[in-house]
Amino acid sequence: MADEAAVDTDSPAALTAFLQKEGAGGVATIELVSGGKRSTLVELDPDSSRSTWLAPFRFLADIFMRLLKMLIMPLVLTSIITGVAGLGGGSDFGRMGRRTFGYYVTTSFFAVGLGLILVNLIQPGNGARLGLSVDADFGQRSENWLDILRR
Repeated sequence: MADEAAVDTDSPAALTAFLQKEGAGGVATIELVSGGKRSTLVELDPDSSRSTWLAPFRFLADIFMRLLKMLIMPLVLTSIITGVAGLGGGSDFGRMGRRTFGYYVTTSFFAVGLGLILVNLIQPGNGARLGLSVDADFGQRSENWLDILRR
């Protein structure tokens, strides 16, 4: 990554040769790194003219992101259903279920253990002054159990 090569984007042949040489993963990595550099160097000031020019597009960007998020669950569910349907007989399904359960228990155990170790080592929030008063409305009982859903 240290040697960033200049690519002639005006010539389709040169661009095709670069993409074949680097591969899709290399190009994606280069774009991620260069995009990260650009976003840290060029932050938009809320009062700048560019920020006010981009303001109308934020609504469209928000809608686009919500639509993408709306697609995630159906795609995951479809891929799971397709994978299970492709297993075939019952013996494959039982073996896959045991492996999945074992993987889930093992990764959960390691995640909880790592989390407990890191929390005890780092102690996040220790000494933080949050500016909260003792008189804050905390712990008041709700008259209706549906109030839980409203929050």
